[in-house]
Amino acid sequence: MIKNCRILAFFLKLLIFLSILLFLSLGCEISKDKNEAKGNNPNFALMAKKKGKAIFLKYCSPCHGEKGDGNGRYVATELSPKPRNFTEKRYMEKLSNKYLFESISKGPAFFGKSNLCPPWENTFNEEEIKNIIYFIRGLSNAK
Repeated sequence: MIKNCRILAFFLKLLIFLSILLFLSLGCEISKDKNEAKGNNPNFALMAKKKGKAIFLKYCSPCHGEKGDGNGRYVATELSPKPRNFTEKRYMEKLSNKYLFESISKGPAFFGKSNLCPPWENTFNEEEIKNIIYFIRGLSNAK
């Protein structure tokens, strides 16, 4: 009888120990997913920039240029004001991600600036706009 109680106690302790291990490992995975979603993972940032670049080249480069320097093919038509140069580090460091997000989604005219750049909120979803921001931040190495 005592031997059976010891065996039962051993298995109960083992079950509790394994349950704790499982709980801790799930917690680590959830934490890992949150870090990736926030862009703390270098692979996440790299993929976001890559996706943002593809969108930028298709939709933004005709005015802003492939390098983001404001010298796109439509600059030859004398756009006034000239498209924003995203390679200017000092300027880009002053802009918050929220401002860039609103400027892309609502268009610069929303802030009383040029109405030549359209609002993109009906073209791009939130993730796509954030990917564009990752890409244009990289053009100037601004954080």
